[in-house]
Amino acid sequence: MTEPTAAPTIRRRKRKALDVHAEGLALLAETLAASRKKLEWCVENDVPVDAAQVSANVSLLKLLETMRHVDDDDKDKDTAALVAGFHAKTAERAARPIAAPTKEDLLAEYGL
Repeated sequence: MTEPTAAPTIRRRKRKALDVHAEGLALLAETLAASRKKLEWCVENDVPVDAAQVSANVSLLKLLETMRHVDDDDKDKDTAALVAGFHAKTAERAARPIAAPTKEDLLAEYGL
């Protein structure tokens, strides 16, 4: 007779969520640091900076500016949502009657 064999248990590592924004900023910071070192080396050794390096630096600066505007836009959207919620609650409170209900109104509301 053959005995049933158990399938080997495979353990999988729990994957950490990837924060694309943080990883992109870290990569951008490393790229800027390397670019800065290369420019300093060119100045120290009297080597002319080639057009490709200048173009790469301009692209990095544009990426930085874009990231800053994206962050600002996200903050503006969050702020706008909070302000809209506040105004909705304020309008709801303003629509409530200011005077306290009369005894007859309360009795009628509770069916007494």
